[in-house]
Amino acid sequence: MTKNSASPSEAAKQFQIANDLACQGNWSSAEDLYRQLASSSPPNARLHYNWGIALRELGRLDEAVVQFEQSILQNPAYASAYLGLCQTYRALGSSDAARIAIQLAIDSAPQSAALKLEKIDLLIEMGAIPDALESADQIERGSPGYANAQNLKGLALRRR
Repeated sequence: MTKNSASPSEAAKQFQIANDLACQGNWSSAEDLYRQLASSSPPNARLHYNWGIALRELGRLDEAVVQFEQSILQNPAYASAYLGLCQTYRALGSSDAARIAIQLAIDSAPQSAALKLEKIDLLIEMGAIPDALESADQIERGSPGYANAQNLKGLALRRR
C-alpha cells in the first residue's frame, strides 16, 4: 500500500462520511472527500456514481458526466449510474444523449418503474409525444408507476 492509499476499513469510513455529508447537502465537502478517495482507493462504481451526484449538485456538469461514465466502466449494469448520466445530460440540454442513457438504464433494470417514468418525462420534454405515449402504454395497469404513467400520458396528450 502506498502512503496515499487508505486501508479498506479507513476507506469505508471515509466513504460513509462523504455520503453523510452529501445527505446533509454539504456537496462541496462530500465532493472533496470523494475525490480524495478516488485517488487513494481501487476503482469503485459506487464511489464514482456518488462523486458524480456531488459534482452535478455543485453545477459541475461536465465533470459529473465523466464520473458517471467511470462508474459505468466499473459496472456496466449499474442502472443508477445511467440514470445519473441521463439527468446530467438533461441539465446540459443534451436530450439525445439523455435518451440513450435512460434506455441503457432501463435495459439494466427493466422492472424499474422510476426509470420508465423518467423516460416518459424526457420524451415529453423533447416533444417526442408519440414515443412518450407508447412508453406510457407499456406500463401495465396495477404495476408500480401506472398512475404516474397515466398522469404523464395526460400531459403528453395536452401537448400534442
